[in-house]
Amino acid sequence: HLSIRRQRQMCIETATVKIWDVSKQQCTFTFDGLKTQTNDLAWSPNGSLLAATTKDKLVSVFDPRQGNGSLQSSKAHDGARQQKLTWLGDSERIFTCGFEINERQYAVWDVRNFAAPVIKRRLDEYGSVPFLVFDEEHKIVFVSGKGESSTTIFNTIQQANLIDSLGVYKGKDLTRGFSFLPKTGLDLNNNEIAKGVRLTTNHIEYVSFKVPRRGGGFQPDLYPPIRSQEPA
Repeated sequence: HLSIRRQRQMCIETATVKIWDVSKQQCTFTFDGLKTQTNDLAWSPNGSLLAATTKDKLVSVFDPRQGNGSLQSSKAHDGARQQKLTWLGDSERIFTCGFEINERQYAVWDVRNFAAPVIKRRLDEYGSVPFLVFDEEHKIVFVSGKGESSTTIFNTIQQANLIDSLGVYKGKDLTRGFSFLPKTGLDLNNNEIAKGVRLTTNHIEYVSFKVPRRGGGFQPDLYPPIRSQEPA
């Protein structure tokens, strides 16, 4: 949980979501409003809502403390493979990634009007289930598929309801896992805005994402304030 210390959610191959207080080793909330097992689950940035994608191809958002009456659900993507999601910062929007026939799709959802997506478009032709990471400071979505060698980078423009491709990083080996290091470890003098960690079959690879600029040294506009690692 992003705002309450030692709060964790758990939902493994089941439709029931349990919120645990790990300091007391007890379940504090149970939510059983979902109909099928979850594929992905994530807290909103302020910790007030949970979003989930489920096996029945729905994307849902709910407050586990308010019970089943808070549940909102919509059909996300028609493909049978797992669908993934990430919150787009404090914008009250959710980015989902799923499948449609022979292509991968993305959609953006506004939790204030959840009946239909704000936008739904073709993402690419890859067929693997993606890892999704949103960079809140730079409004960038990283999409890295398991079993692929590439990571696609998208810029989100909320005012115009647009998702623009910024490019693709291609590694030599296939991806087995993908995540990011904390931003406290960035190289601030070389315009590095994110540092990824890519697990492959044989090794761990560090991937540096930098803004191409001629000037060197620290550039303040690339490094706005970031969220603390400490719960509020």
